[in-house]
Amino acid sequence: MPTVTIFSIPKPFRGEHKNAQEIAIRSWIGLFGPSSVLLLGNEEGVENFAKQMGCNYSSDIKINDEGIPYLDSAFNLAYELTTSPFLCYVNSDIIMPYEWLQCFATLSRSTVLQNREWLATSRRYDVDPGWVEQVCSAPLHIEELRSVGFLNSDLAIDIFLYTRHLFRFVPSFLVGRPWWDNWLLWKSRDSGADVIDCSLFCAVGHITHGWSFFSSGRQAAWASTSTRHNARLSEGKGLSLQKAASYHLTETACVERGPQISLNDICDLKALAAYKIKFVLRNNVSSLNALVDGIIDALRTMNIYLPIYRWQDFDLQQDTLIYLPSGTRLNLRPKDDLSDGVLLVVYEEFFVRALFSRFFSQMHGRQVVLWGYGTMGKSTEKRLRRYGMNINAAVDQSSVLLEGDVRLPIYLPDQIEHWHPKPFVLITSSFFWEIEGNLVSMQFKEEADYFIVR
Repeated sequence: MPTVTIFSIPKPFRGEHKNAQEIAIRSWIGLFGPSSVLLLGNEEGVENFAKQMGCNYSSDIKINDEGIPYLDSAFNLAYELTTSPFLCYVNSDIIMPYEWLQCFATLSRSTVLQNREWLATSRRYDVDPGWVEQVCSAPLHIEELRSVGFLNSDLAIDIFLYTRHLFRFVPSFLVGRPWWDNWLLWKSRDSGADVIDCSLFCAVGHITHGWSFFSSGRQAAWASTSTRHNARLSEGKGLSLQKAASYHLTETACVERGPQISLNDICDLKALAAYKIKFVLRNNVSSLNALVDGIIDALRTMNIYLPIYRWQDFDLQQDTLIYLPSGTRLNLRPKDDLSDGVLLVVYEEFFVRALFSRFFSQMHGRQVVLWGYGTMGKSTEKRLRRYGMNINAAVDQSSVLLEGDVRLPIYLPDQIEHWHPKPFVLITSSFFWEIEGNLVSMQFKEEADYFIVR
């Protein structure tokens, strides 16, 4: 009996997805063996590939009228067809690096997690399929993924390793659409289970791809009825990995997560001083990556969990002041030894100007609107006004907005569709998938007419 069963619902084995899925699934087989892998669905080529590799297979997955598989059907099949004490759902384009062997061994033997329900997951590095095809003859290591990949948001989760009985009742989410992954994180914590963030030790690799399986592309997928179906089932409940995690995994142990530094803390030098952390821009620092690599290492040694994401690399001049918000995405990889401690002055101005400089021309002569006027929207408004950027209105449909600090006129979503000229929309809500779908249906174009502030 396999100790863990890895299950997945592959797309059809054709076009760009064929090679990507074959490489990804072989990485699982290389670590845990073919008898530990269960492939589900009756899409083209799935059964043949399962037989070729010696994997387990079932075609009994339930689908909707459009042929999209239901997530609860997959989870139920994995439970019914196996007896493994641990189950692991993985999207079919995800590479498991070699470190996941040690990751699983550490988790399954952890005394901290003994006799408890838990979910372990990680963030992903997006990697180019061409690079993967060149190096896929041997198991990949996490350092290789870090060296070439981009660390995606902690909202994009593709792997779920969990104790057998944790997800016995899952809503009928549709696979390949948003909402369900963050709902699983929320459900785990809501049910009293622990969530372990394995990103620092063994993140996964995501083979980037187009949206050929959805005729009108990614934006139309987010605006589709299947996405709205998932949004309704989630009831707005979902967590990012950073907010959900109660532990993080090191090479040898499952460690309770230390104090977190929030976005507001990062903006507040006094809060940084309270943690007794000091950083400095060194003369040889030429990019945001090189700077933050050292910061990450120093934070690790202090058992302080700081979520930093990669947005893009900004070239820095010596003594440039920078700001590190959630939404700035950075590679996490060890660099220089900062054991002596150094000093970094954290400023908003660099980030605000760098982030929005490429949108100034689109904003010119148009009203600038925040879609989402909760905590994120109000803090974004405050930061932008501080640097002379005028916000004209907000879009939201929450009655809560009638209370508290409301400084902007509030419009309902359908009220901005016929504005002329079109407003430029900054999406400032954790429900950005649904909002982006609404904007696409109104003929708004990404970056030309709207931008997601994460």
